[in-house]
Amino acid sequence: MSPLSSSNKASPELQHRAGEARSRDYEHILLAEQRAAKLQRGVHCPIEKAVVLHFTDVTIDSSKSKGLLPFLKRGGKLRGVVEYEFSGSKLKVYVPKENCMIPVSVQGIRTPSRGDPFSKEALDFTKDIVHQQDIDLEVSGVDKGGNFMSNVFIKGQSLALLLIQNGFASVLRGAVADSDFGTEYIAAEEVAKKIRKNIWQNYDAKAEEEKRRVRTEDDTDRRKPKQEIINISVTEIIDGGSFYAQIIGPEQTQLEELMKNLSVQEGGQGYTPSVGEQVSAQFTADDAWYRAQVTGKAEDGEFNVHYIDYGNVESVPASRIRKLALDANLAKLPAQAHLAKLAYVRVPAIFEEFGREAAIFLRDMIWGKPMVANVEYRDGSTLYLSLGDRESGIHVNAALLRAGLARVERVRGKHLQQLIDKLKEEEAKARSAHVCIWQYGDPGSDDEEDFPRPAPKKGVSPAAGKKDEKKEEKPKGKGGKEEKD
Repeated sequence: MSPLSSSNKASPELQHRAGEARSRDYEHILLAEQRAAKLQRGVHCPIEKAVVLHFTDVTIDSSKSKGLLPFLKRGGKLRGVVEYEFSGSKLKVYVPKENCMIPVSVQGIRTPSRGDPFSKEALDFTKDIVHQQDIDLEVSGVDKGGNFMSNVFIKGQSLALLLIQNGFASVLRGAVADSDFGTEYIAAEEVAKKIRKNIWQNYDAKAEEEKRRVRTEDDTDRRKPKQEIINISVTEIIDGGSFYAQIIGPEQTQLEELMKNLSVQEGGQGYTPSVGEQVSAQFTADDAWYRAQVTGKAEDGEFNVHYIDYGNVESVPASRIRKLALDANLAKLPAQAHLAKLAYVRVPAIFEEFGREAAIFLRDMIWGKPMVANVEYRDGSTLYLSLGDRESGIHVNAALLRAGLARVERVRGKHLQQLIDKLKEEEAKARSAHVCIWQYGDPGSDDEEDFPRPAPKKGVSPAAGKKDEKKEEKPKGKGGKEEKD
């Protein structure tokens, strides 16, 4: 227990008998208790004089984090008491000066996540050092989860450095690039790797170097500038940066023929499919039949299906499913819905702050009209696009940045510099105007392993905002299929 917390006593210390193990700070704790009793604090206070302590608990309501940030940064080094440890680098800290309880993420490092090797050992290491102890904080910002990114010091020692030296943390090179501690952290990590301590016990320098070389080559090849212009029709919007689209071309003629072939199956019998099977499914919005793949079985006995030519997903009963029987040529037609993402920009997920606004903004720009795109690169079957509207001349990636609904990804490569510079110009306009995600400064950090965030509500479509925004009939995609909310 911290002497700071003992001085504001909530409960008396237990007296130890001879031979029992004692805290290393036991004598200080006894003195703190005596001081609290003399000053009639906490439980030592007469009941008629007792004062109830009220404080702001930001760990419960993370929406208050950004409002509290200026006060914590302005205070420089802050004294706090660690109340709880979520992981080796995630703490719950009480800050008496601001009378608040805050979630703290140790800046510049990553410790093993729950379930990973050495996650428990890292947690126990941190707990042994800081639990109920006074610490000093230097708060630098707030990440997307509402956690305060901070340098944490215990008795003058950096907690991050201690974790690195003992092989319980790896250094986030990008996060410490401009830090005063970056060089020291990286040197300590190299020592831990060399002696293969804890998380580095299976570290192989040659193998890691080969992996890094292959990743660099793959990344360079994947991101080489290219001119692969395609015309697309958007059929489903997932969030502000992801969507499904059909490529306008000869295969769409085949798809129209396939749709006619499917429509004659309406009078057949219901069918109970297996997971992973391709079937014909009747879409709830328009009662038309489309190719679909069964992705799972819902709790109510219905089947989860993904319409492979449009990207929509929903649950349907067996009565709306038929065994897929197509002409041999039509059966060879590949799925026409291509998963696409906007290249070189990072957009908030639909359930994050401004995620819904970004999805609506994207929908208003690209829905129901032919779009032109350059395939910047591919990652598996996913297309990463620079997207534009030929009629208006709008560059969609840049428009999202200008609206403060996205930020530029960190990308290496001189061949991309001209494009990235243009995107950064748009980002800078939104940042200087404090628009949307920039209203409180930097919206996130390089460490994406934040405290647990609320997951999307079950049954809510990622594009659920569309239905609330516009009540009129929705525009239809190619082949007459409506967008699914």
